Amino acid sequence: EYVMLSLQEIIEKLKILSCLELQEMAHSIDISYDTLISIRIGRASNPRLNTLIAISGYLKDESQRSN
Repeated sequence: EYVMLSLQEIIEKLKILSCLELQEMAHSIDISYDTLISIRIGRASNPRLNTLIAISGYLKDESQRSN
């Protein structure tokens, strides 16, 4: 069962990633680095749902890999 991270959880997780990790994520999920930064700093107050789904899925996969 897939449970998406909340926007707040996504922002908190993006804040602890390095610039390199954000660039790798952007490339991996085909979302611009600028978009990730905008969400991370709260400038993108209403990001697209498919963007959030992609980020959430990537972050959940990453957390499973690091455990």
